[in-house]
Amino acid sequence: MATPLPKKVQPAHEFVDEVSRYETAAETMAAYIGYLTNQIIREEDKEQPNSHRIRALREEKDIVVRERHEMTPETESLILKALYIYAPFIKALRS
Repeated sequence: MATPLPKKVQPAHEFVDEVSRYETAAETMAAYIGYLTNQIIREEDKEQPNSHRIRALREEKDIVVRERHEMTPETESLILKALYIYAPFIKALRS
């Protein structure tokens, strides 16, 4: 049985824009997850690691990892969070 076509076909440029935003958000989340992982490792390697900081960083990382897994090109709220909350932070780190 053939899959029915959607009632309204999305123009190609809109699809490309949507996918690009999704990919940018995914890469941003991956960079933020990497930053959090690095911070956890650095704290654990200290002579007297701060267990509260480690726990907070792990909780934040768990949230972002969950969001990354839940994100699709249609989950606008997660894409916007990545682009407008996480991205400026990552950009500031790299400046």
